[in-house]
This record gives sequence, C-alpha cells and structure tokens, in this order.
Amino acid sequence: DVFDGVVSLHTIHHLPINEHLGAYQDLYRVLAHNSKAVVVNGWSNPPVARIFAKPIRWTNRLRGFIRKRLGLPPMGAPVVSNTNAKQKKKEKSTYVNKNTPAWFQREVATQVPVDIFVWRSINVRFMRAFIYPGWGGRGLLKLIYWLEEKFPHFLGKNGQYPLVVINKD
Repeated sequence: DVFDGVVSLHTIHHLPINEHLGAYQDLYRVLAHNSKAVVVNGWSNPPVARIFAKPIRWTNRLRGFIRKRLGLPPMGAPVVSNTNAKQKKKEKSTYVNKNTPAWFQREVATQVPVDIFVWRSINVRFMRAFIYPGWGGRGLLKLIYWLEEKFPHFLGKNGQYPLVVINKD
C-alpha cells in the first residue's frame, strides 16, 4: 500500500513464465488504495500480426527485388567489418517469454483486477514494411490510431502490445 501509481514498460515478458503471475500480484500488492498500475507487454503471435504476416513478406520481397535491381545493398544489411560481423553472430538476444490473451485471462485476470486496452496494435515488422514518408505512411498511421481509439479493448487483446491497467480500489 505504498505507490499511487506504477508503470512497467516491456519488463514482465523478460521474466520466466512461472514468474509472470507473481509480478502482476506484486504490482497490485504495492499499490495504494484507489490507485492504478499500467503494464505494457507484448502478446505472442497475436491475430493482427498473423493477418499481416504474408503482406509483410510480400512487401519485403518486392522491396528486396527492387533494391537488387537498383544495385543497392539488401535492407537491414549492416555496414560492418568482417571482425564486427563475427562479433555480432556471437551476441545473444534478450530473453523474451510473451504469452497470449487466453493465458493472461486464465492465469492473471482471475487473480488480479485488470482491464486490457491497446498500447500499440502493430509491430515493428509492420511499420518497417509499410510506413514510409511519401508512400502514405502518415495516413496509414492516422488510420491505425483512429482504429485503436475506436476499439481499444479489441485491439488490446488482438493487437501486438496490450496496455494492462491494474486497479486497486
């Protein structure tokens, strides 16, 4: 009963799965009465990402084909020496263990009072594939924002990044 508010951005999904529920319970425990905590995480393979997976692949292939025809390096190709390239291969990625809305509802929402909203419905792969200045990127972002404002609960459960509000009354 200490904090008037808590914010956790992309942290819980870096814990082992068996610690996720405890993390949410601890956030609830440290909240003062009539306070809220906000947690932003990511879902594992959400419906919105699945819907756009093929169009993203097609767009990336087309872009790669065009770049090759123009004699440009592949997208995302690092400009590094051979030594740096070998070093990069040795680096480990960050441990991430995301779960699904069904898991969250079953394991967390039954134990901690929560509401799910959308933080961002699309992932980085979508933005890299479709959001470019001069190609309608700004208009597409405005449309996505409008949809997120219109359907915050639906896109919170079906989009990439939910915003979980923990309520302590």
